[in-house]
Amino acid sequence: MSETKRKPRLLLISLAIVFALVASGYYYLNKDLETTDNAYLNAHVIQIASQVSGPIKQLSISNHQQVNSNDLLVLIDDAPFKIAVAEQEAKLQLVTKSLAMDSALVRSLRSKVDEKRIQAQQAEQSHKRHLELSTRQFVSPENLDQSNTKFRATQATLKQTQSELEQALERIRKNEDQHPAIQEALARYQKAQLDLDYTQIRAPVSGYIENLNIRPGHFLIAGKPGFVLIEANSWWIDANFKENQINGLRPGNKADIILDACPDQTLTGYIDSVANATGSAFALLPPQNASSNWVKVTQRVPVKIKFDSLPINCNLVIGSSASITIRKD
Repeated sequence: MSETKRKPRLLLISLAIVFALVASGYYYLNKDLETTDNAYLNAHVIQIASQVSGPIKQLSISNHQQVNSNDLLVLIDDAPFKIAVAEQEAKLQLVTKSLAMDSALVRSLRSKVDEKRIQAQQAEQSHKRHLELSTRQFVSPENLDQSNTKFRATQATLKQTQSELEQALERIRKNEDQHPAIQEALARYQKAQLDLDYTQIRAPVSGYIENLNIRPGHFLIAGKPGFVLIEANSWWIDANFKENQINGLRPGNKADIILDACPDQTLTGYIDSVANATGSAFALLPPQNASSNWVKVTQRVPVKIKFDSLPINCNLVIGSSASITIRKD
């Protein structure tokens, strides 16, 4: 064979060897990887509904607003509920009086506790001022001792009065346990007080207000959602892998995440759980595979992936797309 014919053949053989090595290396490096772009960002969505019915007196939020836990979101007109509380309280007092209970003493002690608490707070503030002034030598040690003594005395008096109130309430509780009429009246009073508290709709968690469709003056119906609250810092990825990809996917497997909303950030996470049913199994109209016109379709299995840390300076939106790469064990 001539030299001119041998050189192209050697070149082709060399290229084939290089290609085989590259293909083998690529397969070796990626044989334990599973990828999908059928993945979407998700978070806990809380439907916020009033537990009592009534017109909206105050609306303290707007759409897309960020709120903190326990922030006041909506105030329902509480006038009827205050009347109901006063009515049930009066009925409770009538029942307790008819059973010779010491409700007058309880009311007196409650007022006394409030009075002693105010005195204790004033004494505490005065003592703090004396302490600050004493560091600059504007108050004599004698005056500082007097303020400290007065502060401790008011605290002791407050504790004593609170103890007397607890004892009186304990006597009432013992009698309540012995008489159903008091139990019923007390339950009605507590229910009225609870309904009054429910006129203030507060944020159960920190998050973002969405789908707000109520305005001041609207009549809220108990149990009917008025808006949703997306819980902050509860984000995860719902990745839908093909059924022939899930073998080897287990909770704890590491994942690389790329969000379409911020593609310049490569994020990491881990598998939290793998579903035990395909996505179509719980569809509103599940496929009838027993029908005569059945066509095999590769099913998708939801895999929940949590972030190691959330992206920086990226607007997270429920339903936005992502790409996932998972390394199997």
